[in-house]
Amino acid sequence: MPDTYHYIDTDYTYTDPATGVLRNLGNITN
Repeated sequence: MPDTYHYIDTDYTYTDPATGVLRNLGNITN
């Protein structure tokens, strides 16, 4: 997976690799 996440959705606008991965995975699992 890429370290940087870029999503059009406002809920998925992460540029930091650490928070991007953690928060993105958190939203998927929940």
